[in-house]
Amino acid sequence: MNLYFGFFNNNIINFISMFIIGFITIFFIMILFNTLGTFLSLFNVLGKIITLISIYAITHIMTMAFVFYYFVFGFKNINLQPTFDLITGLNASTAGDGNNGNPISIAITLILLTCLLLFINYKLTKKSQVRK
Repeated sequence: MNLYFGFFNNNIINFISMFIIGFITIFFIMILFNTLGTFLSLFNVLGKIITLISIYAITHIMTMAFVFYYFVFGFKNINLQPTFDLITGLNASTAGDGNNGNPISIAITLILLTCLLLFINYKLTKKSQVRK
């Protein structure tokens, strides 16, 4: 909320936008865990353990690689910076001081990712139904 509150010049609009962003974020997290549960339902116990360990390892390897590039090369020198700014909306500010990001960009990104997860969840559910 601290990153995006204050983008609009009106406090009422700021509170409404924060409510909408929070709602979209919670919906995204629910769909993410639902998709993961549907995916794991396709495996037996050993497959679930291997899949969870793989997800854990991949997440940590990506995080360590990002941190390594951040500290070694500096965040501004990474070619991914413009993409990261576009996805999160942290490059835009109406106040001019750069403290407030654009909540519309992150909302659009989360809506697109939620739609992608809904499609994947639908396909996995159909696969699970065919399997049974």
